[in-house]
Amino acid sequence: MNLVLFLKASKHALRKRFNSRRCKNRAIQAIKKQASNGIQFVRSHVDSTDPNLTAMRALLEVREELKGTIELQICAFPLEGVYLFQMEQHC
Repeated sequence: MNLVLFLKASKHALRKRFNSRRCKNRAIQAIKKQASNGIQFVRSHVDSTDPNLTAMRALLEVREELKGTIELQICAFPLEGVYLFQMEQHC
């Protein structure tokens, strides 16, 4: 039980600093570096346990903005793990 509370507090602290603008800027910077080295296709895994889907929304915007430059595939990934996410819902 203490581990769950610790992870919850850590997650809350990280999510307070995490926002769509920062996510978009970091993604665009990384993708432009890849494109400058000849990469034409990028697959990114996005946290699907965030209730607001912040990173997912940001990367959907990035994909639209960079359309024609690079192809971005977005994969949902339960970053916190499905089991922990389910435990948190019951705590």
